[in-house]
Amino acid sequence: MEGDVFDEIEIKTDEYSKLEITRDIDKNEIPDWNTLYKYWSIKGSTNYIISVLSTILVLCLIQLSVIVITIVKWNELLFYKIDEYTPITNFIVPYDLSTPVQIYVLINTIITFTYCLILIFSCVLNSIQYFRIDKFLYKKLNLTIDDIKTIKWKELIDTIAIYTKNADGNVLYSDSVVTITKDDNVMIELIKQNILSWGKLPYSKLSHLFFNMIPDRYPQVNKVKKNIICFGIFFQILVIFTLPTMVIYIFARHMENVKATGNYMGSRTWCHKAKCLFRQKNELEHEFANRLALAGQYTTEYLQQFYDSRLTLIGKSITFIVGIFLCILIPISLLNENITMKVTIFDMNMFFYIGCLSILFAIGKTVIRDQTLPIIDKEEKMKQIILKLKPPEYYEKDWSENAEKLRVKNLLSSFYCYKIYNFLLELISLLTLGYTYCFVLPPQISKIIEFKKNYEELPL
Repeated sequence: MEGDVFDEIEIKTDEYSKLEITRDIDKNEIPDWNTLYKYWSIKGSTNYIISVLSTILVLCLIQLSVIVITIVKWNELLFYKIDEYTPITNFIVPYDLSTPVQIYVLINTIITFTYCLILIFSCVLNSIQYFRIDKFLYKKLNLTIDDIKTIKWKELIDTIAIYTKNADGNVLYSDSVVTITKDDNVMIELIKQNILSWGKLPYSKLSHLFFNMIPDRYPQVNKVKKNIICFGIFFQILVIFTLPTMVIYIFARHMENVKATGNYMGSRTWCHKAKCLFRQKNELEHEFANRLALAGQYTTEYLQQFYDSRLTLIGKSITFIVGIFLCILIPISLLNENITMKVTIFDMNMFFYIGCLSILFAIGKTVIRDQTLPIIDKEEKMKQIILKLKPPEYYEKDWSENAEKLRVKNLLSSFYCYKIYNFLLELISLLTLGYTYCFVLPPQISKIIEFKKNYEELPL
């Protein structure tokens, strides 16, 4: 074949002037599967660098917001009577480290910027690895950055197998999947088998870190417990001092979601418990995300068929009454702005009341059922949900037989909850991370180690 005749090919591109493409790759030349998968998921080194820089910029802006909130004399600014132009510096608190608030903000700022420096350092190290992968993919596989943006993971593994000595595509793919999903598989099974109990709060994403504290060989239970407790105490202190940053970040994320959906409750997302309950063994993150996205579309259509007529009536009443007041206040404010700013009711100007009424109007609109929504067959829609979601057998049977019942709707709604609810649960989980590491995980360490050991010995 032509591929056997030409062992090396010269290619000219904008990025590389002249490179030799080797067709014989040793298996030890293949990048680490986890690193390669992260590289592929983010679609190249350039996208990774941009995402890190964007994260750092967002953190800096959030930290600036925290500083502004604490240095402004809000009690004077909010109730200030506007008679003449006043410089904003009149409402700034003098810098004084003798106050607890200023000390707290200083520590918060130091932690945030230290984290930014860690991100930069991590970005440099990861970028070096990603640049090596860039070079490997181009020189060895003749794949450019544009190819990485469109190629599927299975296709990438098959391409590597074609150019690798004595390699089989299916074996390489299976090896990559097992390596990448190793910790996720164990975490999911621990929760499914109630070795780790959810309780009322989900485990934070940082709960995965306890795997790094369990050695692969001969783990000592007492030593692992000690490491986990020390980490829990350290991180709990860290969370206390970074709480304002996290709260502002969650609020900003929610407002971005509100803007995208036009709904003050935001769009829905699958909760952490659902992600553990419905994920299949050895299922890659992107495959699971695609499956949940399709199931989410069907679930949204299913949930929209249920509505509370009482809430709809209340929502219509609120929007009607509030709308009357807004129809009066807004034209007045347009005709004479001094009325809006200087005329007060209970020491608050008209602008304040217009804002409050606008919020009430928006909330009232969210509980009114959209009359343009089509009426669909709930049982047929539930079949589509089950097909994509692949729930456990006891859920599948119950849901398929009782798709019309409110009980099933409420259960599915708890799995596919509003994002703001999920954000708040994640925040509370972070706040209680010290409790999780110091009191919840240590008694289960011996079971976790034993389970992990037995699990890794099981066949695929």
